[in-house]
Amino acid sequence: LTEDEVNLSAFVGEGGYHGTPSGADNTAATFGGLISYRRVSGVSNFCRVLITRPLFLVVCSTGITTSTTKVVGEIRELKENNPTWFNALLERYDACVGEAKAAMEVGNLFRMGELMNENHKLCQELTVSCAELDTIVNFCCENGALGAKMSGTGRGGLVVALAADEAQRDGIADAVRQRCPAAK
Repeated sequence: LTEDEVNLSAFVGEGGYHGTPSGADNTAATFGGLISYRRVSGVSNFCRVLITRPLFLVVCSTGITTSTTKVVGEIRELKENNPTWFNALLERYDACVGEAKAAMEVGNLFRMGELMNENHKLCQELTVSCAELDTIVNFCCENGALGAKMSGTGRGGLVVALAADEAQRDGIADAVRQRCPAAK
């Protein structure tokens, strides 16, 4: 199979799993690298993001699995019930993502960290964060992360934290392991 065929097959499989895939997961997994994703008028658009320096990341799991279909449905309902609020939040989210992409492309880790924190706050407002995600984000930042945010569907799942360098990354990871010995 070609990469495009693998990507399409993965997209179809993901659709069978949760009904409304964005295409971001299968595209990133198939082609690698870092991508920017945006859906406009129902059409998914992907753009490769060029990174100019290494990213030092810590990824932590809440151990909680959530239904993407359920979360997406609830967010769709929020959007339908309060479109003015939703659209204002979406504008702030789009601005944050655009700034983060620009910061990545010039290697401004400190600005990236600030924008990760802002993104997480927007996810809280959107109700896709949860106490466990918030606790991990706060813990990583208290232990030196430049920024941290939830990743994925939300209401469980993962946190990604950004460090300034390898030593800081290792320090954050060690602090997480000390606090939660079962962490990998």
